[in-house]
Amino acid sequence: MIFQRNQLPNKTEKQNKQARIYALVNSRGYRRYIETIEEVHKKLSEHQNEERKDHEKSWKKANMIFEKLREVYVDMSTGIDTIMDGQDPVGYEDQTIEQSKDQDEVEMRGDKDKSNLDPQ
Repeated sequence: MIFQRNQLPNKTEKQNKQARIYALVNSRGYRRYIETIEEVHKKLSEHQNEERKDHEKSWKKANMIFEKLREVYVDMSTGIDTIMDGQDPVGYEDQTIEQSKDQDEVEMRGDKDKSNLDPQ
């Protein structure tokens, strides 16, 4: 490769560019860019944390509802199995009122502890 003399930066041009870059990096405007980047990063991080908490709350509520569904299914199956085994089911009278109360409790409690959801 053959370089022409004017293509190679001379020492003065190189020092001039270094000085300009140094001045830019140390300028007030450049510091504002850095501060803005830090602020935006902080806001994004806070938003992501809030979003994670909202998702966890939603997942916890969904798990409570699924657990209640599982409990009701087990109770239904036990009642049918009891009858199929020739025994009288105990405590399987009309559950409509109790089930309605349990469902309202699940919906209103949201992310609270599920220990109060016992259907008995």
